[in-house]
Order: sequence, then C-alpha cells, then structure tokens
Amino acid sequence: MLPLLVLASDGGEHRVRDCIEKLADGFNLSPADRRELLPSGKMTRLVNRVHWAKMYLTQTKLLESVKRGLFKITDRGRNILKENPSHIDRNMLARFPELSEFESRTKEPTTAVNIIEPSSSDTPQERLESLFAELQAALAAQVLQQVRDCSPEFFEQ
Repeated sequence: MLPLLVLASDGGEHRVRDCIEKLADGFNLSPADRRELLPSGKMTRLVNRVHWAKMYLTQTKLLESVKRGLFKITDRGRNILKENPSHIDRNMLARFPELSEFESRTKEPTTAVNIIEPSSSDTPQERLESLFAELQAALAAQVLQQVRDCSPEFFEQ
C-alpha cells in the first residue's frame, strides 16, 4: 500500500488505472507479471492489489475520493509518510479505528469450525479464491470417497 500512497503524495488527483501503470513501471514488472491472473482468471493480480490498496487507504482516511474515479492524499496520509514507514499493511492500519469499522461492516458472523488466519499479503479476493479452491478440493475428495465406498451392485443398478 505504501507505493500507492507515495504516488499520491504529490497532492494531485489520481485515477486508479493510471496508478496501476505507474506502479508497474516503478516496480519494473515484466509483461508476464502485469498479465498474471488471479486463480479466478477474471482479473490481474496487479489490478486487484492496487484496487484493494486504494480501498484500505481510503477507508482509513489516508486517501480520499475527490469524485468518481479520482482520489488524492489526505493530511493523515502525509503524516504517515512523514513517519517514513518501510511498508504499510493491515497491521499498521489497525491503529486507525476506521479499519475495524470497515472490517466489521464487511464481515458477517461465521459459523465455520475451521477458521484460517489469512496471510497479511493476500487481498480479500485472493483469500476467498484460496478458500474456495480448498472447499472444491475437499468436496471432490469426499465425493470420490463416497463413490469408492459404493458396492458393485450400486453401479449395476
């Protein structure tokens, strides 16, 4: 998230799509890296990461939406940059009450028995896709086991 905040530190208004290209150039990403898709195959990892970074920075008021599609840095964002952080992640943003408010609005109570602690580098989209893939694999294994447990007579019928 830090590179996006630094990019916005010029005080101007920015579009996410313009920032995506500037960040990709700044990181010297290869064409293959720029085209790398999420497991869903619907969005590139780069686009996904930049959009989530903007979302978190906006929710914690380090960036503000000026109008549709445009954002700029806030005084809070400038103050964070003055601290010269090595990186910005969810743990760092946890000091702002807006983050817990945002996360409580977007989370519903879960009844899942096995809760997996997400990696701080994964976006919510990547976590969902990873959990979905795990569920698919578990379901496939369960169906396969049920088929193996069936008698030969079952298949004849």
